[in-house]
Amino acid sequence: MGFIVMEFVPGNRLSEVAADNVPRYVDMIAQVIGIMSETHGNTPGPIDGGEPRGPIWAPDSRAYGEFESVSDLDAWFDRALVPENKKIYFGQYQLSFCHLDLARRNIVVTDGQTLYLLDWQCSGFYPRVHEIWNSAITLSNDTMYRDLLAKKLPHLSQEEEATHWLLWCVYRHNMLQNLSVKNSRRRKEYHGFCSFQELEE
Repeated sequence: MGFIVMEFVPGNRLSEVAADNVPRYVDMIAQVIGIMSETHGNTPGPIDGGEPRGPIWAPDSRAYGEFESVSDLDAWFDRALVPENKKIYFGQYQLSFCHLDLARRNIVVTDGQTLYLLDWQCSGFYPRVHEIWNSAITLSNDTMYRDLLAKKLPHLSQEEEATHWLLWCVYRHNMLQNLSVKNSRRRKEYHGFCSFQELEE
């Protein structure tokens, strides 16, 4: 039997703070991200091991396995890059501790102007480009906060920019593949047969 020790944090979620007051906290959030990124690991994934979670592991927000090495991480993404005839190489980066779900609902602001980050389910050791990519997708419905935070996050190197683009390619491929599978199942259910040509349409 397992158990979780939790502590109540008094304050307001950043999602409840008036929009005009959000910018004052963005600098603090960026500083927290910077401090976390200075903590490094040797094995990608959750800090205590196990299966990675989060939007980047499309389409089900889970990796369906754990990684024992950076090469394993490369292989997970490379399988979705076959159509692009590309490969990804995370070995060129340090594995930094990332939160990977910096939505405003997961940040509590206390009266003393202290920030608390909640919901660490997606966190783990990954190249820092993961944190930056993930903020773009998880904050897609909160453009004001997303754009403010993007301006404060570290600038990506040329190599990281290329990796950032490949992460989008992987996400797009996995989401489209999942859509094709769902459409195929639906058509087979109603029509009993679905040709490859129909799926492409």
